[in-house]
Amino acid sequence: MLVVTRKPFESILIGDGIEVIVVAVHGRQVRLGIVAPKSVAVRRKEVLGKVKWHGARRTRPLTRAGGGDGREGVARCEATRRGRNDHA
Repeated sequence: MLVVTRKPFESILIGDGIEVIVVAVHGRQVRLGIVAPKSVAVRRKEVLGKVKWHGARRTRPLTRAGGGDGREGVARCEATRRGRNDHA
């Protein structure tokens, strides 16, 4: 396991196409932004366990929120860092 220290608006790269950005830190809670190709499934582990358990009940496949390529979240993050909130 690699453990890194990052500040808000800093990121790490995984391979050629995945970027994990620290969007905000509030006490013990860290907000992350993840940019990945559409072919890469990004899911929270605790939700994945529930989906597997309720798998037969699921009526539609899990998809990326907003349906975009993930870059719109980065644009919001960068605008916030610059002190603008025009992407909210």
